[in-house]
Amino acid sequence: MDGYLWTPFGRYFYRYPYMFSPAQLILIADLALQASKVAHNFYEVGCGHGDTTVFLKKLLDERGVDASYTVIDTFQGFLDRDVVYEVNQRHTPDTIRQRFAKNKVDWVAKRFRVNGVSIDVFKQDACTFDFGSRGSIAFCLLDVDLYLPTKDLLPKVYDHMVEGGVLIVDDCDQGHPEWNGAYSAFMEFVQSRNIRHSIMLQKLGIIRK
Repeated sequence: MDGYLWTPFGRYFYRYPYMFSPAQLILIADLALQASKVAHNFYEVGCGHGDTTVFLKKLLDERGVDASYTVIDTFQGFLDRDVVYEVNQRHTPDTIRQRFAKNKVDWVAKRFRVNGVSIDVFKQDACTFDFGSRGSIAFCLLDVDLYLPTKDLLPKVYDHMVEGGVLIVDDCDQGHPEWNGAYSAFMEFVQSRNIRHSIMLQKLGIIRK
């Protein structure tokens, strides 16, 4: 059973489901609430199994924020072009090839339904998504891990963000053996545009537009 650990005692114990520490999750939630004051279009690009999505949307609902919440993911792991570049050009371990591959859009959509949250789900390469099609962006949690998709998506998201919006890039950790590509792309972007930014709690790259 997803999220549970079986024991010889015949009991299931729920594992901590988030890929963010409690402190990181609290910071993301606080930034999402701040962004909700300027606009109500929220995005998660790369949502994994959707646990953080459920948490954030429930928080917005609880606070009375009528937010449009959109998630975009391949729901089958990384694209070959991004993995090949990462391994051949950035010398990232080939182990990334199978990361997040065991996922299905139907599983994630059902998780949203079971938890009673309204989420617009797009199964596609986020680099082909039209971010200008749904109005100005208030908040985006960009979690695609690798260099090429992060590099491609940063300007596409940022250029459609409303003034006062928040963009968070996960895995901005220069020392991580697998995900430091996100850090490199983030730093190249903010330096090329002279954008004020911060990296908080070890890995959250934050831009307030």
